[in-house]
Amino acid sequence: MSSRIKFMGILCALTALMPMLPAMADQPISRGRQLLLERGLQIQALVFFDQPGVKNPDIARFQSAHFTAINLWETQNPKLRSQLPPNMLWSRDYIPGKPASYLFPEELPYLPQLVNLQYSDEIQDFSPQILNEIATTFQDWKKNYPKMLAYTNFGGPNGYISGTDLSHFMKVTQPDMLSFDIYPYRYGMPMATWYSMMQLYRTAALDGYTVDGQNSGPLPYAQYVYTVLGTADTPLHTESYIRLQQNASWAFGYTFITAFTYNSYNATLPASMFKGMGDAHPTPLFDVVKETNRQSLNLGPALVRLLSTDVRIMIGRIPSDDPRNPNGDPKWLPDRLNSTKMTNGHPYITNIKAENIGDTNYQVVESGKKNPLPGDVLLGYFKTLENAPCGPGAEKEAYFMVVNALIEPENAPAGDTHQRITLSFDFKETGIKSLQRLSRDTGKVEVIPLIHDGGGRYHIELVLNGGEGDLFKFNTGTPFVSDVQ
Repeated sequence: MSSRIKFMGILCALTALMPMLPAMADQPISRGRQLLLERGLQIQALVFFDQPGVKNPDIARFQSAHFTAINLWETQNPKLRSQLPPNMLWSRDYIPGKPASYLFPEELPYLPQLVNLQYSDEIQDFSPQILNEIATTFQDWKKNYPKMLAYTNFGGPNGYISGTDLSHFMKVTQPDMLSFDIYPYRYGMPMATWYSMMQLYRTAALDGYTVDGQNSGPLPYAQYVYTVLGTADTPLHTESYIRLQQNASWAFGYTFITAFTYNSYNATLPASMFKGMGDAHPTPLFDVVKETNRQSLNLGPALVRLLSTDVRIMIGRIPSDDPRNPNGDPKWLPDRLNSTKMTNGHPYITNIKAENIGDTNYQVVESGKKNPLPGDVLLGYFKTLENAPCGPGAEKEAYFMVVNALIEPENAPAGDTHQRITLSFDFKETGIKSLQRLSRDTGKVEVIPLIHDGGGRYHIELVLNGGEGDLFKFNTGTPFVSDVQ
């Protein structure tokens, strides 16, 4: 038996998170999605200033990390924004009543650079009074700050609210975007629970809200990603963990993430990108975040013009306590995921399999031999955003993103998390013989030849490191959406 276990994923099965969305006639572009078409994919970070005894962050270093905007969080320093570069994009959290005018007078000259205002954080009171207050605030913001996203963030105890609650919240308050925070591995949070919550907010945002018979169109959806450490003694996050938080987000159709946090908020909540307080001493993860941001932004022009239609996950396996079980145990399947054949995702894709070719996630058998076990694989499907500037014929095109979701266990040292992922296709009589891929490295569209298996059947073998993902389109002759400006 080969030491490289080829996972056939019940050979032809994937786990689906949601059926494909039906086509909608003349679907409007929501205000939030229109603003992101103008601003682009958002990769922001919470940055803390005015900490006693700590030098303020080096803005040049922050800008070198390819974050799109600086999130000033709950700053009550009216002059802070004026101390930053004039054209720097920014955002912050709004504490109700502080100030009563929403923005400080000193901030108003920088209104054109303001990307978003978040109403409070992790709200827990959903009474009619509070929802009406939020609705009134959002109306004021939209009137006075027409180029700014208005929203709030769910998380903590309310990260587990229902889809019905989210629908009611949207209908009453009419936000530009949905956002949440639940961090995989924090306090033992399983990855599968994170995927489930991503699906909850994805589904609600795609439905939008309807008022007086008029639907808003699909809202954009956002989440915070985890870049702090639980304690000063917690091991640094691995590279695959950092990459997966971003690429899984894109595969689910998220177009807005915020790093929690850039620098340390206090000594009990240390950041992973720097040693100690401040940002004077970067850790190796600073460069990992920097490069991951750069690669994601190369996909950005396409991602903001695409609408998620389906997300599927091929569940991997984990080591078993029984050494007589060479194939390990199946992973936990959380709620909001239903078992179905992967061929329901797109008619051209007929099979997918994953092979662990790294040294992470293996089963030790009785002989002492280590059998590599396959990890998860994410497959996100997209169509072009209706009424967006995508070019002629774009509405008929299908896109898909493949993500290697194999990462190290919680608090485990960094390892080799490469997987070889094979996708098989049957294009029948269409004449399709290749794929187009938007390069994470260059931002250019590449033609990817396929291996011919006879007739209209082809396949491709992708080798991806843990957390990496690639965005593809079938090469039909229609330009890739990012080529159309």
